[in-house]
Amino acid sequence: MRPEIPEWVYVVFTAATSIGVLMQACILLGMFIGLRRLQNRIENILNHMTDYALPLIASSKTTLEELTPKLKTITNNLVDVSETLKSQSQNVSVSVEDVLEKTRAQTARVDEMVSGTLDGLSHAGTAIQHGIELPLRHLNGLVNGLRAGLGVLRGKAPEPAPASPEAEVVLIVEEAVEARSGL
Repeated sequence: MRPEIPEWVYVVFTAATSIGVLMQACILLGMFIGLRRLQNRIENILNHMTDYALPLIASSKTTLEELTPKLKTITNNLVDVSETLKSQSQNVSVSVEDVLEKTRAQTARVDEMVSGTLDGLSHAGTAIQHGIELPLRHLNGLVNGLRAGLGVLRGKAPEPAPASPEAEVVLIVEEAVEARSGL
């Protein structure tokens, strides 16, 4: 046995279902209107893109096609220039090393020449000093002997020769030169 449901319950359920279906229809209608507007906007954007972007893309493609061979040529030229610079820098490096080597050799040669000249001048100075100093000493000794002899003949007592600082310096220099040269 089934209990009987009052009729007003059916009416309430029917009204609620009708309201729900009506709300669904309104929502679907709103979605349809929104999608229609969106479709119009998308069509406007696509038309705008077609009018402006496609010619830009086409001209970019044309420009790229024109520039591709030129870019390849530039790249090849850069590679050639790079290789040339490498070889030239190696040539310059070799040349610089050669110049430096020659400069070192010339510097050593000039150093030897200057050293030889200075040594020669030193030996020449020593020889000149001995060549002039010894005869002067002999002459000085001879003059002193003659003075002493004449003083004795005159009857005077010989005067001691004044010791000059130059004579001591000459003797000291002579002794130092002889000690250095091994005489």
